[in-house]
Parts: sequence; structure tokens; C-alpha cells
Amino acid sequence: MAARYKVMKRSGTHNWQLRYYVPSEEQRRVGKAEIWRSLRTPDKRIAEERALDVVKELIAEVRGTVTTSPVLESEGFEPTHEEIKEAVRQVYEAEVEADLEERADPEHVALFGMGGKASSRANRAEAKRLRKAAARGDFRVADIEFWLGHFGFDLPEGSPKRAAFHQGLAFAYAEAAERWAEHDLGRIGRKPSIPDLRRPKHSGRVTV
Repeated sequence: MAARYKVMKRSGTHNWQLRYYVPSEEQRRVGKAEIWRSLRTPDKRIAEERALDVVKELIAEVRGTVTTSPVLESEGFEPTHEEIKEAVRQVYEAEVEADLEERADPEHVALFGMGGKASSRANRAEAKRLRKAAARGDFRVADIEFWLGHFGFDLPEGSPKRAAFHQGLAFAYAEAAERWAEHDLGRIGRKPSIPDLRRPKHSGRVTV
């Protein structure tokens, strides 16, 4: 990817968040491919200013002793299989929507080199890499602890539902990267190739 981090706003959230991509050489030790942090503001320009300081802190942490994301202490609930599928769809949709929102800002597009054939090739290569990793059972691209807390899910280590959720998230990221590559070429609105990511008619949303 062109940048080591992105400032993004999730569907249903008030504040902007930082998505930090852990360098490949540090991923095995850290145990994940990305880290999320809330930037604690609904103002995008303030969020982008704060992001620089947060990125510096994360770089220092990743090079130090951080190995896991903090787990929320509030009690959650065990989701049904349908609620897990809906949550994964929401993550996929949020990834696609966030990319389009970023492209609406010319300064952001120029800063991160978004758009064009080179960027499209890079995003397609990323999508291919993520698919291969997910097919091997490597789901580190998805920060499972963050998403468990975000949706309020209580899924213990080793449970089949947790594994299904983590797998679904990993493939959702891969599919979203395909949309990013299409956006680079001005192709908007294409449906995901994974059936579970296509929103069924009259579907509801997970209540969080």
C-alpha cells in the first residue's frame, strides 16, 4: 500500500480512527498486520493532525514490547452466525466507503498517490496477497480484538465462531482491496465476488 497508515471513519461511529499497518518484518513478533486507534474527534483535519503523533507512538510501541491490542473490559454477547456474517459485511462496506470518502479529498489523494494504473496494480497485488494469506489460515490482517470490542462480541479463544469471524474479516479486507483497485480506475459500485459479502434484500444491521 502507498501509505503505512490511513485516517478512516467507520460506519456508525462518531470519531475518526487511525489504521496503522505494521511493517512486514515486525508482524510475526507483534502478531498482527494492523493496529487501530481512535483519534477522538469527529473533525477530519484535527484527526489528520493527531494521526502523525499517534503514528510516531505506534512505531515506537511496535519496535518495543506491544504484542496485542487492549481488550475492552465491558461484557459482550455471543453472536449468532447471521450476526457474524452481518458484522463482516459491515466491515467490508466500511472499507469500501472509507476509500471513496478519502478520494473525495484532492489533497489526501495527492498525498497518498491514490488513483491511476500504478495505484490500481498495487491494490490488486495487495488483494492477491491477502487472499493467499487468508487461504493459508493467516488472518493477521484483521485486528480481531478491535472488531470484537467494536461489535460487542464475546467469542473466546479457540471457539469456532471466533475462527469464522476472523476468517470472514480477512477475506473481507481482501475483497475491499479489489474495490480500491477498481476505484483507482474510476470503476465504482462493483459487487463483491464473495456471496456472504453481498447485502441481501431487506437485511438488518447488527445492534451494537
